[in-house]
Amino acid sequence: MSELYYPIYYTGASWKQDGIDYNNGSGFSKMYKIDPGITSVRQTAIEWFESLINSDRYKNKNCQLVRLECRFVENETWCIHWFNHYTFNTHLSDSELRLSFASFVDRKKFLHGEDHALMGADDSWRWKGPCRCEKCIERGVTYIDH
Repeated sequence: MSELYYPIYYTGASWKQDGIDYNNGSGFSKMYKIDPGITSVRQTAIEWFESLINSDRYKNKNCQLVRLECRFVENETWCIHWFNHYTFNTHLSDSELRLSFASFVDRKKFLHGEDHALMGADDSWRWKGPCRCEKCIERGVTYIDH
């Protein structure tokens, strides 16, 4: 089994609401099939933030951007989300995907020790998936929850 590595970028923002710094913030990592470059990621981040502050949750709170961070993280096989990881669907079997994920987890534990937030992925008994729901198929990805 040959594993494919993809570029991963982190985007994060912090903002004020109604002129007061409430230490509001949000961020995420995203994996791309083809490296878009930092300029494109930054433009997408600006659009994401504008969409966020115009959502029903924030649109009447006079949000002002304090900090926008966009950075290349690494080329890797799996990308972290909140208590799950995803990769692009390359038509691997469930057992091949689980082996790939186990290899990823072992590599991260070895390289980063306790400093790398695996969000429970290092406990294989937590793994659920890989997911092959309609939404994942549509996006061309598969998730392993943990």
